[in-house]
Amino acid sequence: LDAGGARGKCTGLPSLLDATLSYVKAACGHTLRVNEDLFAPEVTPLPSGASEAQAASSGPSGSPGPSLAVDLLLNGVWQHLEQALVGRLGEALFANGLADTTHANYTALHKFLRDFEECALEPLEAEPEAELEAEPEEAKDEQKTQARQARSEAQLALQRRAMRRRAVRLRLAAHPATQDLWRRWNLPIYLKLRAAEMQQQIDACLDAAAKHGCATGAFKPAPAPPAPTAGAAGPSASLALAPDLALEVTFGVRGALAMCWDPSKCFLRPLGGGFLKLTLQSLHHLDQWLGHLLDSKIACKPAADSPQAKPGDTPGKQTTAAEAAAEAAAG
Repeated sequence: LDAGGARGKCTGLPSLLDATLSYVKAACGHTLRVNEDLFAPEVTPLPSGASEAQAASSGPSGSPGPSLAVDLLLNGVWQHLEQALVGRLGEALFANGLADTTHANYTALHKFLRDFEECALEPLEAEPEAELEAEPEEAKDEQKTQARQARSEAQLALQRRAMRRRAVRLRLAAHPATQDLWRRWNLPIYLKLRAAEMQQQIDACLDAAAKHGCATGAFKPAPAPPAPTAGAAGPSASLALAPDLALEVTFGVRGALAMCWDPSKCFLRPLGGGFLKLTLQSLHHLDQWLGHLLDSKIACKPAADSPQAKPGDTPGKQTTAAEAAAEAAAG
């Protein structure tokens, strides 16, 4: 399970889940698709022109629908997989008390379940590349009609697939084995661990500023991040662009908030409300500290490489926040 990594880190879990999924698709994929075609209720496509996303979001929200008389995907495969994961991996899988390992394992299992849904669905087929407008003028009317019909059938197939996948996802979420798996995660403990990390990082910035003074003007706007890849967008996308931060402490707080909302490092969707609360508490803490800064003798000094630094400035020449504000107003 550790795959050569540190003990307890479960670095081999993604590879183990990928190998399991590949075996299920190879050994049972055709049987599962036939079972789904035979026993799953027929889905009705949306009107012509509806997208796959609209098809996936149609229907009553959160309702798993009628259970299948014979459900090989859930009762024949998933139920036994869940028992094997919990029984053989045990507490190492849930990693209570290890925040990074908990996040990695939870994310890997969530991705596995999303990919597991595909086992009961027909593989995606590429849509016809040629557009009707791009067809040569000399094409016969019959060929145009056939091409138009083929595209229409492909769109209907995509809609049926999206609606069927949504039905599989709802059935999977409502299955007792899935609910038992998610109940075993102690997410409140994970949130407390992340809150402690965040508080420690912010307090370190505030303590350093109180002891050594606030370096101002030391930071420039961060470079624009690379374009996100498909599926990589997350709640932290809006935090990727750093503003022109004046104080070192604001730069540090921003780093803590960016980590909090980064789905690849910390953020988990079921804890979105908890992370939002942590964000507001951190901003309130920073606001109180800045108010104290303006009323106290905490020193502010321009950084050596800052445009605000004057030739005669020395590290020992410091001004209070109020004096710095008055000097800026006079200038």
